[in-house]
Amino acid sequence: MGHFLWDGPYVIFTSDNGGGFRGNAPLRGGKARLWEGGIRVPTVICGPGVKAGVRCDVPIAGWDFFPTISDLIGSRKPLSAGIDGGSLRPLFEKGNRGRVERGTEGLIFHFPWYDNLPMSAIRLGDYKLVKDLNTGETRLFDVAGDIGENHDLSKVMPEVAEKLHAMLTDYLDAVDAETIGDMRAARKQELLGNLARTRREIEQLQQRLKGSADDPQKRELRDRLADRQVRLKSHKAAIDRLERARKVSAW
Repeated sequence: MGHFLWDGPYVIFTSDNGGGFRGNAPLRGGKARLWEGGIRVPTVICGPGVKAGVRCDVPIAGWDFFPTISDLIGSRKPLSAGIDGGSLRPLFEKGNRGRVERGTEGLIFHFPWYDNLPMSAIRLGDYKLVKDLNTGETRLFDVAGDIGENHDLSKVMPEVAEKLHAMLTDYLDAVDAETIGDMRAARKQELLGNLARTRREIEQLQQRLKGSADDPQKRELRDRLADRQVRLKSHKAAIDRLERARKVSAW
């Protein structure tokens, strides 16, 4: 993503989520997970005022870019109080000595996915707490020293785990975040609608097939019928998987 200003271009290279599922070692997990393999991405920025050849270890997030660009262009219009991100300009100018001022303390991630493993996470400083939304179980990691998230510290640092869990819960309550129940209910209604529509299409195709005397048309109708039957099986499997996901955690 390039953003061109009157005093030179700012070029930002990053990604919207982590890597795929074919291996992100030493990071754990991948896309659609809130482990580091699903949310930690490379970010390279160059432009006026950005220190050259410097690595910055201060955690940032994609929602910091809008406040950053607003700051860099000298916008006088105040940002909404609901903006979570903060300007990265202090990091451009000071590197690790800079500080990003955000309206929300910590970086919060929420993914109440209806299928597989729904998770929430919060990172504050070097510590990251992850929560399994199926079971409510939480784990705490020092992701500065343990980027593979192999050593759960929640039992040895319960005060840190409790603090981060309270911050995460308060934030999600404050923004009325979708819950896993909301997501599953909406998905189930969608699947039931798809199921009913596909059944109607199958009935209509079967009736047309009975009344057709034309061989080419019969072949076309049979192909369409076979496609709808596969689709019907897929919808049923998705509903079954959704029900199983209520009981089984992939934690």
